[in-house]
Amino acid sequence: MVHFGLEFAVVLSLTYFINRRLNINREIASRKQSEQAALSKLNFTQKLIDDLPTMVVIQDQDQKRIMWNKAYKDNFAHLWDDEQQFLRSDSCSR
Repeated sequence: MVHFGLEFAVVLSLTYFINRRLNINREIASRKQSEQAALSKLNFTQKLIDDLPTMVVIQDQDQKRIMWNKAYKDNFAHLWDDEQQFLRSDSCSR
């Protein structure tokens, strides 16, 4: 009788852990899909502003540049730090 209870507990535990692992795998897949969608939108936005002939700069609420287009980068090429991807004058604020 005790042996049957132990087997039942082991099967129940395995079932729980397998189910939990499947749920975690689904969550991971869902997050990866969401990240891919967000990255796709970001890439589309960057391509869209890069194709504009005028300079475009997008700033956050603290007036920090978070996105810019090619025309902006080309206009300030003499100040651009290719290694760190920002204007040299911005390095003090980061």
